[in-house]
Amino acid sequence: MPNISPVYQPRKPQESQYYQCIEDNFEKLEQVYDDQFAKKYGFFRPYIKQAIYRYLDCGILHNGFGVSLWSLTCKGQMWGLRT
Repeated sequence: MPNISPVYQPRKPQESQYYQCIEDNFEKLEQVYDDQFAKKYGFFRPYIKQAIYRYLDCGILHNGFGVSLWSLTCKGQMWGLRT
């Protein structure tokens, strides 16, 4: 049975090796991509940069978070953002 803590334990994605590898090396990849990889894999697609930066921001509460609330009374849904 997993150890369940009564105290909130925040995720720390920035401490994972995968996160650190991307954070440390992505800008260098962008710099060398055209010379080293474009011929084999094609041009550097703009959405890749967007996806990488969204991944790096995801899960870090300092960057904000969204909340979805559902009302049983009016059966409505409301979204809130916290930044």
